[in-house]
Amino acid sequence: MRLVETYLETENIGEAARRWHTSRNVVHNWVQRYGDRGAGGWATGPAVPTLSHFPPRANSRPTTATPGGNAPRQAQYRELTTSPRRVAAGAGASR
Repeated sequence: MRLVETYLETENIGEAARRWHTSRNVVHNWVQRYGDRGAGGWATGPAVPTLSHFPPRANSRPTTATPGGNAPRQAQYRELTTSPRRVAAGAGASR
């Protein structure tokens, strides 16, 4: 609260940041929080929104269980990707 009071006295974010040995972003965030919530809003909720405050991603798709787990997808991926070890193992060669 005193950080915001310093800003209100000086009306200069940079000066308040220098006096409190912090960054201008910190001062700006606290001043904005004070403007949004008022003097009594310091402890009324988290400073950072929780995940429930974020809208779902536009490209998100509902998660569904794959029959048989991920094994079919993993096998398909293995068929599409090759590595020297897989090529050697497929040819019957050992390291």
